[in-house]
Order: sequence, then structure tokens, then C-alpha cells
Amino acid sequence: MKTRRKQDDAIDDYHKLEIEEIFTELREYVNRRTQNYSFIGTAHLITLGLAFTSQKVSILILALIFPIALIIIDRRLRRSRAVAELRGLELESIYAPDPDFALLHLLIGASRSSSKHISKLKTFNKIKEPDKLILALRKTQPGSISFIALLIVLAIEIGLAISLSISGWSMF
Repeated sequence: MKTRRKQDDAIDDYHKLEIEEIFTELREYVNRRTQNYSFIGTAHLITLGLAFTSQKVSILILALIFPIALIIIDRRLRRSRAVAELRGLELESIYAPDPDFALLHLLIGASRSSSKHISKLKTFNKIKEPDKLILALRKTQPGSISFIALLIVLAIEIGLAISLSISGWSMF
């Protein structure tokens, strides 16, 4: 990967397009997460309401699909964001006069709980083989309170399904 500063002030058209796409990806990330949580969360609540109205444990168990789907979708969104962040930091190291104070570097730092994430992304610049880079990025999963919250929801619903089935709710 290229890490030296570009001497001339011109940014070729491909890199301009790439930088535009990176910023678009990072702006849309929040919107996509909001839409996913809203849509799937609404479906989850409707399913829970249906389970409590009909007093069926099977419908309550069916409602567990929605938090699991959110976990899977959120992990995929985080991976695509990590790829965009990595490429953006790489381009900033080439074109920005002071990469540590460039916009993307500051945005990533402001949206994360610590600077460890940026440091981890910068270590990926040392990986020269594309296949190894892709594997390393797949393993990158920044921590999230939403992931922990979804695990707590799953645990509560599993406990609730077990206790309600013991207390007399029918399975089907």
C-alpha cells in the first residue's frame, strides 16, 4: 500500500471518486443502522405483542430471530465501514498535509470510544497481500454497546420463553 506523500497537488480522478465514495459510505452508515434498527425493532415488537396476546411460546421464540438478524446485519455494516475507514486513512496519508488532523481521521476518532481503532486500522497498511488484508479486515469488529444490548434482549427473551412455558403457556 502506498504511504508516501504525493508531491504534486493534483489528485487523479479515480482517487477523487474514491474519496467521495468513502465519505458517502461513512455518512450513510448511520442512516442504514437507524433504518435497520427501526424496521427490525418494530417487527420484533409486533411479534412480541402477538406472542403475549395469543399466549404462545412458539411465537415468542420466533421473535428471537429479529435480534439475531440485527446482530448479523450490524456486523456486516461494521465490516464495510472498517474497509472505508482504512482506505480513507490511507488516502489521507497520501494527500493530506497533516494526516493526523485531516477530516476523516478526526471523524473516525470522534465516532469511536478510543484512538485504538485508528491505530489498529493503520497497522493494516503494512499488509501487502490483498488476501491477507481482507482476512484481517473480516476479523475487525469494533466493540459496540448495541451488540451487548441485543445479547441481553436475547437472554431475557429466552428466559421469559422458558418461564412462560413452565407456567402454562401453550407451545403452538
